[in-house]
Parts: sequence; C-alpha cells; structure tokens
Amino acid sequence: MSIHGGFLIAVGVFGTAHVAGELFRSPLLPSAGVLAWAALCGYAVLAGRGAPRTVWLTLAAGLLILGLLGAADLLAASGGTTDAGYFVYGPPPPSPAPLEILRDSAPLLLAYLLLAIAVLAQPGGRRTRWGVIVAAVGAAVAAGYAVLEVWSRGGGASRVAVALPATALAVLAVVAAGRSPRPVAAAGAVLIGLAALSEVGTALDQIRFSPDGVFYTTGLMVAGAGPAAHPAVPAALQLAGAAAVAIGCLRTGTPAEPLGRLGQVTR
Repeated sequence: MSIHGGFLIAVGVFGTAHVAGELFRSPLLPSAGVLAWAALCGYAVLAGRGAPRTVWLTLAAGLLILGLLGAADLLAASGGTTDAGYFVYGPPPPSPAPLEILRDSAPLLLAYLLLAIAVLAQPGGRRTRWGVIVAAVGAAVAAGYAVLEVWSRGGGASRVAVALPATALAVLAVVAAGRSPRPVAAAGAVLIGLAALSEVGTALDQIRFSPDGVFYTTGLMVAGAGPAAHPAVPAALQLAGAAAVAIGCLRTGTPAEPLGRLGQVTR
C-alpha cells in the first residue's frame, strides 16, 4: 500500500468516527476530526507535488483552515461548559450584529472559497452544455433555499446580508463543479456547496426571533428559532467534500473529459 493510500484510509477511518460521534452526540474519539484533517493535509502535501501551483496552494490553504477550525472546536469542547442550564422568563439577550455573525463565519467560508477556487483552477476545465445545466440548476436551488430560509424567519435586510455570503459561495461551488474536468472533484465541489448552504440556517439562527412571554435557557433558545441542521450533516459534508476535491484535483495523469463533452458549448 502506498503512503497516499494510507493517508486516505486514515481520513476515512477517523472521518467516519468523527461523523458517528456527531450523529450520536457521543464522540467515539474526541480527536477523530482533527486526525482526519491532519491525514487529509498529509495526503495533499504528498500528492500535490506534481499539481499546478495555484491548485495546490489554494487547496492546501483551505484544508489547513478547516483543520485549524477543527482543532479550535476540540479545544473549546475540552474546556467544558459554564452554563447553569436554568430557565429564564423574559426577553432573550440581544442578537449579535450582522457584521459580528459574518466575522465569526468568515474563516469557514474562506476555506470553502479556497476549495472552490482549487476546483476552478484545474487545467482542462471548460464550459459544456451539461456543465451549464448543472451550474444553473445548482445555483437556482441554492438561491431558492436561501430565500426560503430568510422568508421563514421574517425577512429583513439584516437576514439577507447574513445569508448572502454563504449563498454566493454555494453558487460558486456548483459553477466550479460544472466546469471541472474530473468527476471526483466536481462531486466534491457540490458537497462543499451544500456545506456552505448549511451555514445559511446556522447564521440566520443567530438573529433571534423574540416574541413576548417565551421561556429561554442559558445558551439555548427553546422557542423562536428555526430548525438547526444536525451537526453530523455539515461535518460529513465538509470532510467528504474536501477529500473528494483533494483527490480529484491532485490526481496525476491525463484529466478526464469534462461533464457533457458531447454537448460542448463553444465560446
């Protein structure tokens, strides 16, 4: 077995353990997520020696940011919680400003952006009819989902501003998927787009809907917020998407034909 294959097996094993721990709210191995990102970074370092510089640098930077975010989450979880868990009757604490929400989500969205750029920077990418269809349908789905999320929470300029960056990033990811010359990288870009789209609801939930006379708990709003995605969903999308992008972008050999070669659109 090659070293590359060993790193990918480690990504699969540790990634599965991490997602399973998130799914059942009981970590099988607390450091599994960090180990999965470390193994994926190791694969990128070894496999990227023959890749174009732009592809390798953007991919490595995106993976590094995701690994550091995973390490930060692990450190935060190991510190425990100081919430007492008692109920409070009355208005909730004020919502954070939109710029504060965007600042908190900026590192994660930057990592997704770098992965999408790595897919776009692959040599041999071109526009095809089926690629255009994939990009158009994906962009419409992303925009429609964001509109529904904002509308279900009452709309407003602040909610639109909070939802816009993640939505635009999801659109960019599906556009990159439509132009990718490698199906594996294209699939990874789609997963990264879905991961970015899951951040729309997460960000919007921080702008609290606060009717009068509702019970709240310390650190957790019981009523007034939209449904949040299970933490296992973005964890699985992140790892699977990043791994697929890395494998697809760093494969050696002649690139595969772009999606929809028979329906190629001339420029």
